[in-house]
Amino acid sequence: MLREFGVEDVRVQEVVSLDSDMLAYLPRPVYGLIFLFKWREEDSDKQEPSCPEGIWFANQTVNNACASVALLNIVNNIPGLKLGDHLQQFREFTADFTPALRGDAIGNFEFIKTIHNSFARYAISAT
Repeated sequence: MLREFGVEDVRVQEVVSLDSDMLAYLPRPVYGLIFLFKWREEDSDKQEPSCPEGIWFANQTVNNACASVALLNIVNNIPGLKLGDHLQQFREFTADFTPALRGDAIGNFEFIKTIHNSFARYAISAT
């Protein structure tokens, strides 16, 4: 997904444990860890109203986009990382947004939506 976004020189590695032996095998540098679990703050008053200076963070305001939002939250905070033209412009455009507005912008950015949807796994529901 990151390659499709245009991000260069990063790699995603799945880990099944956080013990020191497992972490020792991770390629360096490690820019972030993503923990996925089902939880969403529905009360917008309890969402972060802002970020510390120099931090880019987006709330997940779109359903089923947790991995995409998490990846964007990591790569948008790595100094000097080549994001590609689309993400670089998106980062600059959303620099002064609140985390909630950034989350909404992710959901409205066709470039991200198209790539996200190309990787999405669609659940088959029993009827």
